[in-house]
Amino acid sequence: MDIPQAQEGEAVARPTKRKRVALACDTCRERKIKCDGSKPVCNPCRKRGEPSARCVYTVIAGTAKQLSEQEYIASLQKQVQDMQLVIDQLRQDAELTPKSPRDRPGTIHATTNGPSPVSTMGATTLTLNRQEDEFFGQSSVHSLLREVPHPDRHRPAVPLRNRDRSSATSLLTAEFALPPRQVADKFLDLYFDSVHIFYPWCHSTWFRKRYEALWTSTGYPGAEMGQAGDIGVGGDQCPETSFFCVLNAMFALGCEFSDSPEKESASAMFSSRMRSLLQMDILDKGDLSHVQALLLAGHYALSSEYPIRCYNIIGLACRIAVGLGLHTERHADQRSVMENEVRRRVWYGCLQMEMTVCMTLGRPPVLQMTDDVLVPAAVDDEFICPNSISCVQPEGTVSQNLFVVENIRLAKILGKILSSIYWPSSSSDFSALVRLDGLLEDFRNSLVDDLTWWDNDTVRQQGARGHVLKRQRNVLHARFLHLRILLYRPSFSAFCAAARRSRQRRVTGSGLDETGTEANTLQGAFQAQCATTCVQVAYELSASLLAAREVEATGAWWFSLFYLMTCGGIIILAECAQAGGSKHFNQQQLDATWENTTVLLRVIGRENARARGYLEHLLLLKDQARSAYFCINPQLCNAVACTVSQTLS
Repeated sequence: MDIPQAQEGEAVARPTKRKRVALACDTCRERKIKCDGSKPVCNPCRKRGEPSARCVYTVIAGTAKQLSEQEYIASLQKQVQDMQLVIDQLRQDAELTPKSPRDRPGTIHATTNGPSPVSTMGATTLTLNRQEDEFFGQSSVHSLLREVPHPDRHRPAVPLRNRDRSSATSLLTAEFALPPRQVADKFLDLYFDSVHIFYPWCHSTWFRKRYEALWTSTGYPGAEMGQAGDIGVGGDQCPETSFFCVLNAMFALGCEFSDSPEKESASAMFSSRMRSLLQMDILDKGDLSHVQALLLAGHYALSSEYPIRCYNIIGLACRIAVGLGLHTERHADQRSVMENEVRRRVWYGCLQMEMTVCMTLGRPPVLQMTDDVLVPAAVDDEFICPNSISCVQPEGTVSQNLFVVENIRLAKILGKILSSIYWPSSSSDFSALVRLDGLLEDFRNSLVDDLTWWDNDTVRQQGARGHVLKRQRNVLHARFLHLRILLYRPSFSAFCAAARRSRQRRVTGSGLDETGTEANTLQGAFQAQCATTCVQVAYELSASLLAAREVEATGAWWFSLFYLMTCGGIIILAECAQAGGSKHFNQQQLDATWENTTVLLRVIGRENARARGYLEHLLLLKDQARSAYFCINPQLCNAVACTVSQTLS
């Protein structure tokens, strides 16, 4: 039925009745003003700018306001969900953008431009058109691969498949949270079985006691375990933040040796927690546990794509260590045996990491290897007690810390190679090469029997300890061979550069062939012999790595990747050197080394996407080198020669 116009107008003009609300907020009730009951903040409070914490609805039990109470709870739940979404988004952004120096020490420049094409271990996915604003010196693999000629400077390189870390952010929880006990035990066991046997930077027995306390009603730190002095993590004086930072670093490193399909996301999650817990007051003074936390964070960063982060973290650890007096034996007689042993391990850990990172990035070490601090004792942790006057390894039991002693000897030789060959005040002479080669030979001849890798007739210890020693022998062998490559690499590069220049002259007709003249000089003959030795050792290194992999007795995959990229780069440059008909190198040896390198990269690539990326890059480099040195275009060869000259300058 139609409504008359008058009635219709009256209906329109009639004011709308105010909706009655079941419950007014406390603020409106105090002010005795009308409240519309909006939640979580009513309109009157919103207009007055009242914070949400003041707009509170108090429900009296047993009244008719139950519905309003439910609405209030629902609105608060929605508010929490909205805030959680914002927090998750901020966390994702934080993974992609740099934090303040306090939050993440040494990461600003590393994260500003995203992952570097050079990994922390120096393996590179070199892009030809990338502006290089970071310094990578001659000892780095990056520098070695820069010597490989390219037919076209603007040819795009195959990009490396970056590790997908975005999925890890959804797994983030509180930094002090623990994974399920079974998972935590597995990752911690993997750490002690695959990392601690090479880098015992904490007292494992006491650390595990603290770890066990986490699963009890008392929690961390548990009961006091005696006056051992300051032994860092695991000791009575270790702050909770440092302990959990180290624990998450151990979890992250353990993940890298896991066969779990989710190991990359899990490792990234624990790494994120570890970095968050590095927000310690280490810039003021720091303590031993802070140095241990930084060392483990730096060691994990060795496996990352953020080399500058690793470099700065290790630098900070070294600074704090010096500030704590770890570089001296002063007051050692006033400390317990356990404290002295841990301090020595941590100090030499700083020196080893300093030498390793500076070597991989081609930078001069800030610290120098000295003999001012006693080398740690070759005694297992369970035989180092806080109240003992001395620590002794029982007869008949080979200590797994024998490796630490021998590895420190190698690190000292590495420091001398870096200072004498790569960072001398004046150009290094051949006497330095001979002297350093003699040091390496002395190391080999004086190596303890349990760690010799060349005598298969020696009766070896069996069981779990026997497998640990086998892995340590293989790692020590690989490091020894790599130091020999590092020693002869400058001479090898000089020889290859001379061979390329000679071929360039023949191709372009720009001058006489001076290869024979250079080879007949004493310097030329010495360089040629060094180059031959370098290629021979590269073959031995690739064969050693492959043999160790076949018996599942290897070290960390990122060290293997670094060694393999070194071998691959040497083979490519050696083939370029004899592309013009010169057969200075044994071609069968070159082919065998290349085969070992690519086979092992494919094997590692089944478990690690980055290894597949490096294999693709190495194959691309070889194709580019062949295109450059088997072409007949003089202009192209001239461009290649200029590229090589600029690289070597």
